[in-house]
Amino acid sequence: MTDKLAPVVELNRLRIAMAGMREPRPANAAAGPERLRVLHADDHPANRQLVQEILHAAGHHPRACCSGAEALEQLGHHAFDLVLMDVNMPGLSGIETVRRLRAGRGPASNIPVIALTSEIRRNLDG
Repeated sequence: MTDKLAPVVELNRLRIAMAGMREPRPANAAAGPERLRVLHADDHPANRQLVQEILHAAGHHPRACCSGAEALEQLGHHAFDLVLMDVNMPGLSGIETVRRLRAGRGPASNIPVIALTSEIRRNLDG
């Protein structure tokens, strides 16, 4: 099991910043932006909470799950417009989850997937 710690101070800073951000709508715009049904798979609770808050604030309909296996189950039972997938999850990784999703034959096999990671790699060479 990987011990991924979310930088709580940075998450709170981002949460506060996102809460105050709203995209201005032109006067001649349609009734509203398209509201997406988004599945977010991430094994870290703080990351799930942050993404859920951002998606709710943007007017979308998010659903969270905590594993690749659960993501595949959700995709088999519910319709989504987009998947946000953590790359590094224990058990079934995000990469393997997407491979299995694409190998399927159902309507979810072609759903757009955006890979996410909270892993930070630092260049130690300067």
